[in-house]
Amino acid sequence: TDQILPPGMPGYRNWDLYPLKGPNLKKARALARGNLRQANASLYIRRPIAEFFARPVAESARLNLAQIGLEVDIEEVPNIFQRLRTPGEPWDMALIGWFADYPDPFNFINDLLTGDENNFGHFKHAGFQRRMREVAHLVGRKRLGAYALLERDLMRRAAPIAPFVVVNDVVFVSSSLGCFAYDAAFGPDLLAMCKK
Repeated sequence: TDQILPPGMPGYRNWDLYPLKGPNLKKARALARGNLRQANASLYIRRPIAEFFARPVAESARLNLAQIGLEVDIEEVPNIFQRLRTPGEPWDMALIGWFADYPDPFNFINDLLTGDENNFGHFKHAGFQRRMREVAHLVGRKRLGAYALLERDLMRRAAPIAPFVVVNDVVFVSSSLGCFAYDAAFGPDLLAMCKK
């Protein structure tokens, strides 16, 4: 994916912001030229779950970024969220997951890009901060439309997050299960399930 909001989240609109079908190495190398600092970056991944998901993804990122001349050091860290919040912590990239606490774009945009609690990249942009506050006070379709435009502009102009995957859950149930309900943000509604 190239968007902050996942499909199914209210306010999601497929903007097709970046090419997802394959790399354009010529353009990537041109953009990287002169912008790699010491040509080295630190990538934090979460321990103890690194081996299940984060390590293979981090290795893929390391190999891909090497093609534009950026050497990536992968570091498994405990307490990753605390470390990311610490001013001066020496990281350049971090691989973390984010799941909806509730089905509203605020939970992905405002929660991740304002304040200090979950704004791990310490994103500070006065214009976008103002827009996020304003959009949060809207209601109904106007709110969702404004969030869609805000997300588009954030990812085109600032790209404070590099989303790369949307989880696709598959739920198998037996024929004896009834009353099955699925919420796009939370998954199966266990309290609504019943036996036939």
